Amino acid sequence: MSTDDSGEDGARVSRRDFVKAAGSIGVIAAASNAAVNVDVDDLWTDDEHHYVGNEYGEYGASDVIHTTCGQCNTFCPIKVQLADGSGTGEYSSLVRKLAGNPYSFLNTQPFSQVPYESDPEDVAMGDVEGSGDVDTDRWSLSGGRICLKGQAGIQTAFDSYRVRQPMKRVGPRGSGEWKTVSWDEAIRDIVEGDDGLGHPGLEEIWGYAPQEAVMSDWDAVQNGELSKSAFDEKYADELIDTDHPDLGPKSNQIVDVGGFRRNFIRTRLWHQGLGSINSVHHAGTCGVSSVMGNVRSHAAQKKRQYPDIENCEYLIAWGTNPMVANKGPTWLAPKLTNAIEDGMRMDVVDPRLSKTAEKADTWVPVEPGADGALALGMARWIIENDRHDLAYLQNPSRSAAGDDDEPTWSDATHLVLVDEPAGPKARAADLGLVAEDAETADDFVAVDAATGEPRPASEVDTAVLDVDVTIDGTAVRSVWSQYRERVFEHTVEEYAEMAGVPADQIAEIADEFTSHGKRAAIMAYRGPAKHTNGFYNTRAIATLQHLIGNYDWKGGQITPYAGYDTMSGRYELGSVPDGHSPWGIPLLRGGVNYEDTSLFDRDGGYPAKRPWFPVAPPQATQELYGSAADKYPYGVEALFIRPYSNNHVMAVAGGDEIPAILEDTDAIPLIVASDTVIGETSQYADYILPEPTYLERWENFGTYPNKRLADEKISQPAVSVVPNARPFEDVLVELWSELDLPGVGEDAIPDADGDLWPLEQAEDFYLKLAANIAYARDPVADASDDERRVFRESHENGLGDRFDLDRWRGAVTDEEWPKVVTVLNRGGRFEEPTEATTRRSPSTVTGTTMPSAKTTRTPTTASTCGTSSSLASTSTARSSPTGNTPSPASGSTPSRGSTTSNTTTEPSRPR
Repeated sequence: MSTDDSGEDGARVSRRDFVKAAGSIGVIAAASNAAVNVDVDDLWTDDEHHYVGNEYGEYGASDVIHTTCGQCNTFCPIKVQLADGSGTGEYSSLVRKLAGNPYSFLNTQPFSQVPYESDPEDVAMGDVEGSGDVDTDRWSLSGGRICLKGQAGIQTAFDSYRVRQPMKRVGPRGSGEWKTVSWDEAIRDIVEGDDGLGHPGLEEIWGYAPQEAVMSDWDAVQNGELSKSAFDEKYADELIDTDHPDLGPKSNQIVDVGGFRRNFIRTRLWHQGLGSINSVHHAGTCGVSSVMGNVRSHAAQKKRQYPDIENCEYLIAWGTNPMVANKGPTWLAPKLTNAIEDGMRMDVVDPRLSKTAEKADTWVPVEPGADGALALGMARWIIENDRHDLAYLQNPSRSAAGDDDEPTWSDATHLVLVDEPAGPKARAADLGLVAEDAETADDFVAVDAATGEPRPASEVDTAVLDVDVTIDGTAVRSVWSQYRERVFEHTVEEYAEMAGVPADQIAEIADEFTSHGKRAAIMAYRGPAKHTNGFYNTRAIATLQHLIGNYDWKGGQITPYAGYDTMSGRYELGSVPDGHSPWGIPLLRGGVNYEDTSLFDRDGGYPAKRPWFPVAPPQATQELYGSAADKYPYGVEALFIRPYSNNHVMAVAGGDEIPAILEDTDAIPLIVASDTVIGETSQYADYILPEPTYLERWENFGTYPNKRLADEKISQPAVSVVPNARPFEDVLVELWSELDLPGVGEDAIPDADGDLWPLEQAEDFYLKLAANIAYARDPVADASDDERRVFRESHENGLGDRFDLDRWRGAVTDEEWPKVVTVLNRGGRFEEPTEATTRRSPSTVTGTTMPSAKTTRTPTTASTCGTSSSLASTSTARSSPTGNTPSPASGSTPSRGSTTSNTTTEPSRPR
């Protein structure tokens, strides 16, 4: 490598010269104690800061496959450069380099991605005219951004400790005593059982009966129309416990634990094929308290708090480290860096001086877990100083918000029935304002500021914010009244003492947060959430954003979930002909009220044997193993785990307690692990099945709500390192076929015309998913003959004999295939900006583009407050009778494949 000439002197240094000079210093130092007087100034004084290599290996599009990185939860689109003629070992090809995918906006910040229609050959050779309008000395089409962990994917795939054959234990669990077996033997033993190991097979464990038929017969038993003995005999082989049919079918005792590929494995194979309700992913480890805190703060699909960074003037990064994590190095870090350079102020709330905190204007080292106190202290200062957006908070409905040019509204003015135990919101019919059969009977109620009278919220333009009255003998208070009372339980100084930060600092950041109109926002993630009070920390932080009403405003909060259709369109991939409907009480007891189950009476009510989680999904992963050991609410007969994305012994709270349970064959009779290596969790399995890495298999990773443009990422096989490895989907397809379960084999996948297609291997599913992506919205262009040639050659180079072009083509129609190739050749589908604009400093973001300021918006709505009395944005969503569980409002959040941007112009009345 050398540098281009720089300046008149042409100062430059080759790598060889540098090594020789550095070596000379070492020799002199080693030979003498004297000072080293070697002049190395010329090594560092070159004025040229961006060195350009002139020694490189030529490669073309036939040496490149675009796929998706699986090294972390960011799932960056990447480009795999294959090594020439390297398929001489067990592997089909070596990987020469991993880089970011230049077609994706996720990898090309702060520059533009190459146009989607760009020919792959031109992109590979860096020959796309005007792409990015970037000086090639600073950026190359040879690849977008990728982090160091992403680069380590080569080591992940070519790890010498990869599991290469199915393995069956021959000693006690965890003893490390194994033997290799054939796939046929492994499948047979899992289906039929093994007397040597003493475990049952799936055919013995599995049983299923539909809920409607079971519960109808159970009602007949209760009514004396059917004898209990007849019920027992009828369902003995199908139900977990005929004395407690609400536990569900025996299929629920077969549990799946995995991280991703949920649409295929959970939705299709586990739920509808097997009929088991128990498919658990990583949420309990990942931060479900954060997700639930955000979901409960919005009656919409808002699981995260993300800002519109490009237009934000003030950002609080709260309990997250986006410079190095949380979608950071390739996506958020350059966006934040440019925003700060352009004048955005960023403050960071984090107990630790993180890499992001290093870049902050103010670092707020809050006490771990005391984030809620800090948020409530800020709220008190904001309210005391009248810095909240009064006009926003007084809009009680969609229509009122629309009249005020607001994309969202809050429930601050809605009235709550304070004398009822659960504290539900009042409905118009509850207070006798309208007849029970009136159109507005279920409307929330607000006090009209113009008349002082309570009315259905949908009929009120401006509502009274602070309400504490009795209406015809019924005591009601507004949500705001309850929220304000809670906030004012302590002074700012008291909150500061709880949070471990100075009161002046709380005032400073609250002042700054309310000094930018809607162009202030908070990015919060797992930091405040992964505590026993994490749910409430997240709720308290969310209310700060409600106070300024920044949702879906330019520079405020965004929730686009922009993407393309994946599971429907050309093929209905989520539909299983004659499939089962999973039902019963989940093993992890999420989303179920204990009082409503037959176990409540059986066990004498409270205290329950183990905790129940009525307002959360059944994803409290840490509960799985204790529940299995206690056989509560029922036992686990078979556990299928994919530890490469759910290594629970290492990652779950109380992981040190898990091995003893896994070692107990009475607690869990059958354990099957699909893993790339023998890991901390899979070492306790009865069978370890070799799993391909992300560079060797299919996947579709979901979109994230921190971007305004739509994308869908496809992970496709690029190389084959372990020929005998099988994706878990393929294993399940074979197992389900042996058990004669629906959703696999012939006539498994319906297309849009109702014709049925087979599902025999993973590509049968994912190639149809690619077709759905290709035809979503405006269909992509057909790949040309030359591009289809490139596709064939690149996959032959990468996969060798394991690439079956005819089989891949046969998974879709002849008409669809050229469009599928277009999507696969680019590693997915990536929307392009519609209008070129800049931020505050055009020189910093040369080549960047963004949508117009007032485009299609995602109306962010929010949930009821329930008994917590916390402020929350809301819509016409109806809460449950307990006032705790919100229902999404009609049109509140678009399905994947809708919006491109969710920002609007700055409001006319910024505070």
